[in-house]
Amino acid sequence: MTPGQRVRVVVLAVVASSCAHEPRCPCPCPAQAVASVEAPPPRVVSVALTRSGAVFVDGQAVATASEAAAKVHALTPAARVVIAADAEARHGDVIHLVEALKAVGVVHVSFAVDAPRGPSSPE
Repeated sequence: MTPGQRVRVVVLAVVASSCAHEPRCPCPCPAQAVASVEAPPPRVVSVALTRSGAVFVDGQAVATASEAAAKVHALTPAARVVIAADAEARHGDVIHLVEALKAVGVVHVSFAVDAPRGPSSPE
């Protein structure tokens, strides 16, 4: 160990021991700062799209993609949406749903997918 490294170890030990005697460390610690600012996790809303084009928000049927988007926004404007579209759903229906969600301000959209089935899938 070089003399410079010894000095760093001694300084670190002195600083650490001075904080250990205090009931609360006088230095701003990242854990303390983060703990006081944590917000509740955003709500996750499920939007399902069937092969026939029917749309469901959290299991409740709605008439159109625009109505689904309005319902999501009414539930919580900062929602995280998970779209579960049937494999046989039309691509245009899925895109229309995503565009309707974007129009009401939803920015967190994910897609639920099924694991592939077949000879290459792990068991």
